[in-house]
Amino acid sequence: MNKLLELGSARFEPGYWRGLRQPAMLVSLRLTRLEIGASALNRFDAIMDQVCPVQDEAILTPIPTLVADHPVLGRLLRLTLAILAKMQMPVMAGATAIKPDAQDSHDWVVGLPAISESIRAPQAAFRLVCSLMNELAAGKDFKPDALVAYMNKLAKQFRPLAPGGVNTLRFLQAAHELDIPWRHVANNVYQFGWGSRSRWLDSSFTDETSKISASLARDKVACAMVLRDAGLPVPKHQLVATAEQAVKVAEALGYPVVLKPANLDGGAGVVVGLRDAEAVERAFVDVAKLSKRILVEQFIEGNDHRVTVVKDEVLSVVARRPPGVVGDGIHTIRELVDQINTKRANQSEPLEPSVEQGGKPIALDEESLIWLRSKGLGLDSVVPIGVSVRLRGAANWSHGGTTQDVSRQAHPDNLELALRAVAALRLDVAGLDLLVPDITRSWRETGGAICEVNAQPQFTVATRHQQVLARLVCQKGRIPVVGVMLSREGNKRLESLVGPLERDGIRLYVASTALECHEALRHANVDAVIWQMDALPSPAGGMPFDRLSLAIYGQGLKAQSNPLLLTSIDSWSLDESADSNNLAERLRAYLKESSL
Repeated sequence: MNKLLELGSARFEPGYWRGLRQPAMLVSLRLTRLEIGASALNRFDAIMDQVCPVQDEAILTPIPTLVADHPVLGRLLRLTLAILAKMQMPVMAGATAIKPDAQDSHDWVVGLPAISESIRAPQAAFRLVCSLMNELAAGKDFKPDALVAYMNKLAKQFRPLAPGGVNTLRFLQAAHELDIPWRHVANNVYQFGWGSRSRWLDSSFTDETSKISASLARDKVACAMVLRDAGLPVPKHQLVATAEQAVKVAEALGYPVVLKPANLDGGAGVVVGLRDAEAVERAFVDVAKLSKRILVEQFIEGNDHRVTVVKDEVLSVVARRPPGVVGDGIHTIRELVDQINTKRANQSEPLEPSVEQGGKPIALDEESLIWLRSKGLGLDSVVPIGVSVRLRGAANWSHGGTTQDVSRQAHPDNLELALRAVAALRLDVAGLDLLVPDITRSWRETGGAICEVNAQPQFTVATRHQQVLARLVCQKGRIPVVGVMLSREGNKRLESLVGPLERDGIRLYVASTALECHEALRHANVDAVIWQMDALPSPAGGMPFDRLSLAIYGQGLKAQSNPLLLTSIDSWSLDESADSNNLAERLRAYLKESSL
């Protein structure tokens, strides 16, 4: 018996295919027969439910209703999107399929969300899913464990090619939600927006982030020097080379102290609240495994706050608290930790940022025991009602710490301090760690210090990525794009606009092919694009733009057959013989106004 599904050729579509709002990989698919047994479909559903639960966000990614309802295609696309999501590929645009020949129900072209032509994850995932369906349709047994093994193999192969780090995929998701177009540039660099309104991001590094500034921020000694010279409060510290030297410096500064690498970000290797020589020596051994440049730093009493600054504006202030428990007079500290970890594991919906929340389980290790012993407690101690017990020094989310958005409560002096620090380092995006006893009161009154400044901050709250993008990318990154279908004479009149518009300070790009359109959108020195078309785009082809600012076409072209109108905000239908004299000037005025 022939296979149910036969895969054909695949090609990359860099534009917008059939409404997909990201690049697509187009795969030819033939259904050799139109009927498949219900038992095979039921087994496919059972396997899909086991390896990718229905509540997975990837399966809820949009698929057009007619395709989703197809007994075979709908299942293929849902599972393919779930596998791509497990590879950490962007799948926000969903997937779709069309019949190139409306009379033929066997042949289809499937559009899968993609990043670039060289990253062939969509084909690999779709091929795996089609193999599963073929095996089941042939009556063969296919165990879920085997599918999971294949999925893990693909994830291992393609995850290094997926958007890297905590930020990048979330920035792409934020761009989708904010209606900001995006494209892959190279490596982990992505472009958000078009032309002169576009920005490049690599995680939270931008095309305007100074290499000098980022280097200074990463070097904690150099960073403190810059901030101290700017008259800003920073803890006293000193570089040490040996454990013995670390103890001497700690004793000179006065216990408790902090040990940390001088050249690492993200809280890596930071040990807080060391209270004696033995603790310093033990911490030195651990920190030395990460870096040869080790700081012994004055411990600043106060609460840890991450202040996010973008383009000279404070976007958020988040209180970051170390893991701990609050006594109830009944349960031991160990039991209270177990309760917290169970609650976090069972939490399905994210809480509002203004609610204190923790995502990772609290780990009980040697550091936790040291903090407990400093208070005369142990894991089996029962703490009175309402008494808080700290379990770690640093307020790291990854070790069970909590976060709470306190932006509205932050005192203006504390916000000004953060802005001054980021400005002193000449950073465009930064995460500043501020230690103050009470964020609602001025640091000038309560004391406090800047712990460090991160030039490539990681944002753990999805809404933060939207805030950052909205601040970085003006007007959704969209420049005026005009689609034109006119006579040769009409096109020449529009080409004559280039010189006058450039004298007006508007850099115009006139494109006659889809390839030239893509080229125009890449360039940061393009303020507006005119796309001249000799013929209507193929119904099976992609558009270089998801949306046109304006469509201009001759009256001889029927509106109902014009795909330009389906994606345009405005349109002009022209009688070229009557409107030829004022067309160029009218369009010039339109572009001048739209490009401001």
